[in-house]
Amino acid sequence: GMGGFTGERWPAAKPRVRDVFLFGGSAVTPYLSRAVAPALGDRGSTYAMQNSGNYVMRSGQDANANQIIFDAGPKGGVHGHFDLLNFELYGGGRPLISDPGAYKYGTTADRNYVISTKAHNTLNVDGLNTGALEGQDNPSILVSQWDTSANSAQITATHWGYEYLPGEPVLTRSMWYDLNGTILIVDWGEATTGHNYQQSFNLQTEGDTNNVTVDAANFTARTRYPYGDNLKIHGLPRTGQSAAKDALTFVPNTASG
Repeated sequence: GMGGFTGERWPAAKPRVRDVFLFGGSAVTPYLSRAVAPALGDRGSTYAMQNSGNYVMRSGQDANANQIIFDAGPKGGVHGHFDLLNFELYGGGRPLISDPGAYKYGTTADRNYVISTKAHNTLNVDGLNTGALEGQDNPSILVSQWDTSANSAQITATHWGYEYLPGEPVLTRSMWYDLNGTILIVDWGEATTGHNYQQSFNLQTEGDTNNVTVDAANFTARTRYPYGDNLKIHGLPRTGQSAAKDALTFVPNTASG
């Protein structure tokens, strides 16, 4: 019940109508004077949830702080997406590099896109989905590094989700964050046969396509939000690699799409 959140480290918010239905009027009455969005207090700059495979890194405790969520966990059944080694970046009070979000269940092309590996901020092989790696401590997912200090954090993870393909590709991503405004990502794709490896990043146009510009020749993409808190991605290509701006796709905010 709500009584478990009476401490001030995780203060309860002002109850909503759904809380009344869930807990009853007498249970929520003591919390009516609470703030709608109370401050969460000091959550620390890093946090590892090894059982679910989620790793959190943030620049501060304020509402405008940068926060990264890195996913090195199992798919999660029918609700899950093929999003291994995906990350999300939140900053300035809004998403900057976003997960594609939820979408209504079914077999539509839009549903298939939203749950696909390509639609997430991760590395895919030949534009295909990873295998559905399920279960805690799945041997096909390995987190080999989680190093944190007062001014940096680094996560490195490997997965064998593409072993169903010829040459059995193995993917590794290492992300270093200075707990401020800089992220460095290094990806490896290794197989005994040739494949195409692709990195994807979902940027927000926020209704104006001029808010995102891509210079494919120089491997850069940037946001140009008029109110600031902008983001730049700068790739460091190797021989044979190319960059492109995909046709605009959608990021649903509700399960209805």
